[in-house]
Amino acid sequence: MNVKLRLSIREMCTAAVLTALTCVLAPFSISVGAVPITLGTFCVFLTGALLPTKLSVASTLVYILIGAVGVPVFSGFQGGIQVLAGPTGGFLVAYPIMAVIISASVGWFSKKGRAFHIISLAASMIISLAVCYTLGTVWFVISMKSTVYAALSACVIPFVWADLIKAACACVLGFSVAKALKAAGADV
Repeated sequence: MNVKLRLSIREMCTAAVLTALTCVLAPFSISVGAVPITLGTFCVFLTGALLPTKLSVASTLVYILIGAVGVPVFSGFQGGIQVLAGPTGGFLVAYPIMAVIISASVGWFSKKGRAFHIISLAASMIISLAVCYTLGTVWFVISMKSTVYAALSACVIPFVWADLIKAACACVLGFSVAKALKAAGADV
């Protein structure tokens, strides 16, 4: 199988900017127990909204790889494979899946010839957040040998409102940026 992946300079630069944005914003966090509130999910929401599926996955994977090699880009300015293997690693591993859900939704609506509505973008972000919560909670239960209830109490319940606010902000910003890029003829 010979797969050719041709990317324009614009696509590579947009993906790189979104990866850099994630690297800059995600380390800032507010500790709320075992799992901190971070802007990483906001950046993934934005990446999924603005990039096609392959690029959004690549952007999130590059972010994870940068952190895995030790650059302090994870919450609390941490880095290293031990963070990925730790109790909150499942949330980070979910980032590429989140990006696929959001960007595939954007792509599906545009291919169907329908106007992409902010409501469908918000719905895809909420679905991706549910996937992130599920994978992160399962990972936490396994690594901490905790109950599902304890994991939900530590990893999900305290974060729902903050994550919904981040999704709403990313939805509005992503929709506005995508519309402006399209109007300027710089659609990615």
